[in-house]
Amino acid sequence: MSEKSIKEFARIIKTFSSNSTSYLPICNISFFLGAGFSKAWDQRSPIGSELFDLNTSTDLNAKKYDVFKLPDLLSQFLISHDYYSVRPHPKELQLKDIMYNLSMQLKYPDLRSRYIDAQNIQLIINEIKSFIQQKFENITEINYFDEKLSRFPYPNNLNEDQRAILNFFKTILSDTYSDRSRGIYEGIRSDFITTNYDFTIETILNYIWGEDDSIFLYIYRGITPEEICGCHPYSRIVSHDYGLTKNLIKINGGFEILANENFYKLEYRKRKTEDILKNPPQIMLPNKEQDYTDNYFKAVFPKAVRLLQESQVLVIVGYSMPEEDSLIRILLRQFAEKSEDLLFKNIFYITGKERKNEDYEKTYDERYQKLKQLILSLYPYLNNKKQLLSSIFIYPGHFCDWAKGVIEELT
Repeated sequence: MSEKSIKEFARIIKTFSSNSTSYLPICNISFFLGAGFSKAWDQRSPIGSELFDLNTSTDLNAKKYDVFKLPDLLSQFLISHDYYSVRPHPKELQLKDIMYNLSMQLKYPDLRSRYIDAQNIQLIINEIKSFIQQKFENITEINYFDEKLSRFPYPNNLNEDQRAILNFFKTILSDTYSDRSRGIYEGIRSDFITTNYDFTIETILNYIWGEDDSIFLYIYRGITPEEICGCHPYSRIVSHDYGLTKNLIKINGGFEILANENFYKLEYRKRKTEDILKNPPQIMLPNKEQDYTDNYFKAVFPKAVRLLQESQVLVIVGYSMPEEDSLIRILLRQFAEKSEDLLFKNIFYITGKERKNEDYEKTYDERYQKLKQLILSLYPYLNNKKQLLSSIFIYPGHFCDWAKGVIEELT
């Protein structure tokens, strides 16, 4: 089963090879990247439970977080500590519960406590966003933009998995499988949608395009930033060339996205904690009722919908489809909203940490069936049209192993 996913993806890539003498249609491939993708690149990268469960002893009372006022704010403005004691894991505060409480008080003024108002609620939310960025950086390194190098630095000693990821995307994005020499774009076209806040995909793309070029010239973010890393000349790029541009849409925001009145700045350089507190990043935090009404999310969601609708191939990597991500699940459904949409489209779902070992085959079917149920919940019409399952290819293993397999098939 797993080899079938690899072979079919490689077959699609070969089909649209630009070595043909006749014009080739465009094959739009959208890579949808979740937290598992960043973890495939760097094992230290946190998944949701590591980042969003706030531990009262190791997080909120730790000296490294002294600059934050979260303990006081949460105790005074949010919920009594008795609330946490009834949880199965009383030391871990569920951020989605905290955000739900805050967002409801922000949305419904009549629910607010005596000393709660829209301003101090927003200040708490800003504090939480800043805290999450600091916690992320304490778990793993954020690959900040290096002004001296004019690029995102990558590890001096790339490990085997990182080399596999770089080799995969460098091959897929190469001129071998796409062509502009005859005046129109032909072959494979790859774009990216991600739920991640970090700069992993930017680092990968920067490596592929080379040290003497800027990825900022070739990626469209769904918004046009006023500045990038404090550099105004980039703001003059108000439109991009279709043949040169890749979409990179961060539907949950990112640590680099800063609001600036009616515009946005992309600040990939390292900032002081005090500066982050003054202007926290535009990031979506876990919530029982996700609120994507901020102007940034209202701008990028339509772009993501159109991108998915125009794509022939959807590759979902490292995304577990959590229940609270109900709106993102609806977004993914736009790739094939009706069964007719899936007749000439393909979905590749790759997620899992397992490597081949003595238990691999024993647990394979269990993992496969679990992922299959997630896909069926995303596209419920598949339950009644089993023949369309031939368009779904599931790989319940490590993305790097899948990427290596694809490259082997192509070469």
